Amino acid sequence: QANDIIVSLHGPEELIVECDASLLRLVVANSIQNGIEAATGVGSTEPIVVSWGVTDSDYYVAIIDRGPGVPAHSDGLFDIGTTSKRGHLGMGLAIVRQASRSLGGSATLANIEDGFTRFEFRWPRPLDVS
Repeated sequence: QANDIIVSLHGPEELIVECDASLLRLVVANSIQNGIEAATGVGSTEPIVVSWGVTDSDYYVAIIDRGPGVPAHSDGLFDIGTTSKRGHLGMGLAIVRQASRSLGGSATLANIEDGFTRFEFRWPRPLDVS
């Protein structure tokens, strides 16, 4: 039986970004799914936190979950066929990395304090030519 997962959203109510919407959707959907699967896999009742925003130079989306964490040897987690989850093919993070790169951005996954894992995706804002 799957746990009910709460997703907590934090960011500007309206944020208009300039990028390929389908690529952005791939990154965000796969990353949230990954966080939910990680949390439910260990029976966590902590909410998945999704935050987003913009800086002077880039946009960002961050997802924090309390799953099993990132393994010590995690260099290949974004490679096709690499997974830490039983019964998975290892495609989700590989899709995330390719979509991120196609948008000129980067995706990272790291352990943070108190057993939480943070996924972060950043991609550049277009230069203001006015």
